[in-house]
Amino acid sequence: MAHENTTRRLAAIVAADIVGYSRLMAADEEGTLSRLRALRADLIDPALARAGGRIVKTTGDGLLIEFASSVDAVRCCVAVQREMVAHEAARPEVERIRFRVGINLGDIMVDGDDIHGDGVNIAARLEALAEPGGITISDRVYADLRGKLDVGFEDQGAQRLKNIPEPVRIYRIALDGTGVVATRRARVLSRRIAAAAVVALAIAAAVLWWRPWLERVEAADPAAMAYALPVRPSIAVLPFDDLSGAGDRAHIADGLTESIISALASVPQMFVIARNSSFTYKGKAVKVRRVAEDLGVRYVLEGSVRHAGDRLRVTAQLIDAIAGHHVWVASYDRTLADLFEVQDEISLNIATALQVELTEGEMAALSRGRTQDLEAWRLDVEAEALFRRTNPTDNAAARKLWQEAVARDPDFANAWVGLGSAHWIDARFGWTASRDVSLNAAKAAAAQAIALHGDNPRLHSLLGLIHLLEGDYDGALDSGRRAIELAPSVADSHALLAVSAHFAGDFSEALALIREAKRLHPHHPSWYNYRLGSILMMLDKHEAAIAALGAWARHKPDQPERKVSLAAAHSLAGRDAEARRLVSEVLAARPHLNLKTYAKAHPFRNPAHLERLLDALRRAGYPEG
Repeated sequence: MAHENTTRRLAAIVAADIVGYSRLMAADEEGTLSRLRALRADLIDPALARAGGRIVKTTGDGLLIEFASSVDAVRCCVAVQREMVAHEAARPEVERIRFRVGINLGDIMVDGDDIHGDGVNIAARLEALAEPGGITISDRVYADLRGKLDVGFEDQGAQRLKNIPEPVRIYRIALDGTGVVATRRARVLSRRIAAAAVVALAIAAAVLWWRPWLERVEAADPAAMAYALPVRPSIAVLPFDDLSGAGDRAHIADGLTESIISALASVPQMFVIARNSSFTYKGKAVKVRRVAEDLGVRYVLEGSVRHAGDRLRVTAQLIDAIAGHHVWVASYDRTLADLFEVQDEISLNIATALQVELTEGEMAALSRGRTQDLEAWRLDVEAEALFRRTNPTDNAAARKLWQEAVARDPDFANAWVGLGSAHWIDARFGWTASRDVSLNAAKAAAAQAIALHGDNPRLHSLLGLIHLLEGDYDGALDSGRRAIELAPSVADSHALLAVSAHFAGDFSEALALIREAKRLHPHHPSWYNYRLGSILMMLDKHEAAIAALGAWARHKPDQPERKVSLAAAHSLAGRDAEARRLVSEVLAARPHLNLKTYAKAHPFRNPAHLERLLDALRRAGYPEG
């Protein structure tokens, strides 16, 4: 029964918080509070007064505000967010105050000066989904706004929000108005792709009817799958064959394959195997059945690329490995300049064939962050291949190529993310004369990507790593979770968030994340095993931890420092003799290593978590340093 002093009314609710508040306060507590008071007095309170907004309550880093009108609420928040850009522009990126804003229209309960109910809860959930400096709104607010404000809208689709029973369709407000253009572009693309899909499906139907020239595929056995089939439609995209031979365009086939994988990974309804796992089959005459059973997927895409002069021919075929037949086949005869359009058509034809319905926002996301400059795209593809090798020389070469890519196309968001990632790796592993210079360069590149395309999933993974290196654990977790929301099938997004959750002390979440990463990436890099073993150690799952860390150490026997964490795991399991033996082997090859260097590489939020590992290594004879 409601309290006798409570009433109900319909209201527009704004939930806002300050991005990186803990980091700002830690860096300059008095200065941050003074700046916030000035912002309230000079900008926020006057804007609320003009729009009829009422501050319900404040927390250290947030505001809850009530408006009578959705239009007034959004108009006010748009004005504040736009003004904040100019207000903070002179400050370094890391010092800027930025708000995340969520707006919902709903029924609320009023209890004195406070408000409660799902209308408030939804606004809070929308705020958590908003980008730094951005605004996210519910479909009820969107319905009130159309045609009334000079802003664009990007449809983010229906999403399930924590503790909210029904999915809520949400929209991102494009403060520069580009969202309307993006949506219109998506509609045009949708119509073009729909026509292409009809043609492709007609071809597929003809193939399946006549197919005297097409062999039936040997069906995969679900019982023989290395992994249980996901509930979502699951697919592996094999490297497209390059039928043109070597030359200065050898990157086209691999780049097209990677682009399709990246596009499909952003579709929430699909399960997409990671690029490196698919590429283990490059150049091999492998049966579709084996691929499906090895990777645990139902569908396999394979194709080829032939290019000569400015002409391009791409063939693709989607195979249902369990049913043992082709779902569709298609051939594209275009100019080289149409390469990106071909990628879009293949990606959308796959979604159509698998009966995956895409929102306009999801269709637009298939090509987010990319370039239309073929040379900049080539530089990005080659840089990515070097970056994945993870060593100082190749990382420096990748960084140089990404610098050339953004010089050619300053609007190439993906290349800015790559450049920021290369700088971050330099800072993290000490491959730089100045850690701070490299970290600031990573932040600057990330800021460029934010300005160009703030919903790039790799960008949010990079932001999470930057936050982690700065000790902002909540920021690291928020950014990592946003990356997964934007592209649920990117294995590294799950693995990198597992790193943040591990050091933040959320070991159960970290374990679930690294296991999902390994499922998405069956042929995963060895550091996945290191992270898995390190998490299992903290959960006292000693046998499993030793197995995972042992696999990591054996992968690179020429790197004895990999045995340090394995020694800690043996020590925690009570196997003191084995722990001491491993420590002796490490110190014989790397006498400069000690507990101080180990602690520096393990930035736990809770000092007790680190101290537990240090004590285990002390018992094994690891020196203090």
